[in-house]
Amino acid sequence: MLAGGAGQVKEYGSGTRAALSRVRHENVVRVHGCGEDAGTAYLVLELVPGRSLDEVLAELAARGELPAVDRVVRWGTALARGLE
Repeated sequence: MLAGGAGQVKEYGSGTRAALSRVRHENVVRVHGCGEDAGTAYLVLELVPGRSLDEVLAELAARGELPAVDRVVRWGTALARGLE
């Protein structure tokens, strides 16, 4: 959710929304739009199938495990590539 509500959504402007919608990278969730409803700002994001990182980490924690180092390195690498 965007902090600041409707005023900030208006400040976001069509140029910024257009720029966000053009971002194309396999490691970045696409932004399809944004808006405001009853004073609450929102983003419309691409639906990505699969489990969230929170879910994976919670599952491991429930078993008393930590993620393997190679898995953490893959996650970090994917995150860094998304910031290029």
